Amino acid sequence: MKLKMKQKIVAFCAMGLIAIGGTGAAFANNHTDTNYKFNFGTLNGDRYTDGRKKVDNSKSYMKCNTMTNGYSYKAKVVANIGGGTRKDVGSPTYDFVTGTTRRMTNYVMEKGYRAAAIKANAGINIKETTATGVWSPDSYQG
Repeated sequence: MKLKMKQKIVAFCAMGLIAIGGTGAAFANNHTDTNYKFNFGTLNGDRYTDGRKKVDNSKSYMKCNTMTNGYSYKAKVVANIGGGTRKDVGSPTYDFVTGTTRRMTNYVMEKGYRAAAIKANAGINIKETTATGVWSPDSYQG
């Protein structure tokens, strides 16, 4: 009789440990890469990625795969309010050229927002230029 009770207790504890261990996936952040493409003209102008949900206060991630005509662009993380509205939250600006990878400090969560986007600007160019790459609102490295 005592053996059956011990077996039930062990089984119940094992199920509890499995349940607790399984909740870790619920806390995974939003670090999956999304492709971006910025078409910069000869006049100065900001370009934005689509907004994505931000899950934690980790750095965002951005990699520039290509930048045509040898140009560079500057980018920063902004809050995405929705409906095409974005808000500067004081995040630092980073320079990008072909091959640049950055983990980007941002203050989206700290300022009370729950979605992020990338704001990019290539300044004034002689020719039109295109930048392509990937980005994510959260970094898997924290």
